[in-house]
Amino acid sequence: KLLSNVDGLLNVEVSTERLSLAIGIEEAVSPMTRLALRVAVSFPGGVELCVRCRRGDQHLLFPIIVSDEISLPALLYGTTLPLAAFFLLREFVVRPYAQRCAAEESRLRLTILESELVKKRKENEAFVQLMTETSQNSIATERRCRGLVVLNAWYGRLVSSTDDTEEATGDHSGTIVDVTIALQCLVKDSRLILYDTDKSSLPGFYDPAPQQSKRLRVRYEFRDHLHEVTVAEAEPLQLPKESHRLQ
Repeated sequence: KLLSNVDGLLNVEVSTERLSLAIGIEEAVSPMTRLALRVAVSFPGGVELCVRCRRGDQHLLFPIIVSDEISLPALLYGTTLPLAAFFLLREFVVRPYAQRCAAEESRLRLTILESELVKKRKENEAFVQLMTETSQNSIATERRCRGLVVLNAWYGRLVSSTDDTEEATGDHSGTIVDVTIALQCLVKDSRLILYDTDKSSLPGFYDPAPQQSKRLRVRYEFRDHLHEVTVAEAEPLQLPKESHRLQ
């Protein structure tokens, strides 16, 4: 291993009719593409330069006869100059091209992800509108018995312990979703239980921050007292609890 993603190659062949020494380098240009440069010195045979490009199952081979006999100029032209050309090509052509391809692929993935998030956000908004009446009926029922009323609930990339309203309207608003109505619809007989499951799969939820850690924060009222709790993505939640009480 010579450099990052670069392998050194050495091959010696000895027979009664021929002596051959080959050295070379090979680099992974991308996960699917490898570029190799090989110089072979044979007696008899001379000096041969070989450039190979492999992409998946496809192989491109370019053999070049530098000299029919072994000589110092042939060795110089067959080793030093090709190696210099290889590294120059690597630094100023191949690597920038690979970086541009990686950046383009990253932008494409981001565009697809943003499109999916917009779609999920619209679906969630439609669901919330449908469940608004159910949520209002649940609130009315719970208030009559001084039961469990969800005042605010936020799910997503909650990065601080400050007021969720500030986070939802700040720099992280795109990674937080209001799930107040969704949670109120899950309240049954003044109780709410969420098991240790992926919360983004719950009705009225979606994943606003893929591949990032998320939390659920709930502020609720029970027996005329204010409560608040924050749980991690896979952490179960049970309401109400005395330990959640703020006053």
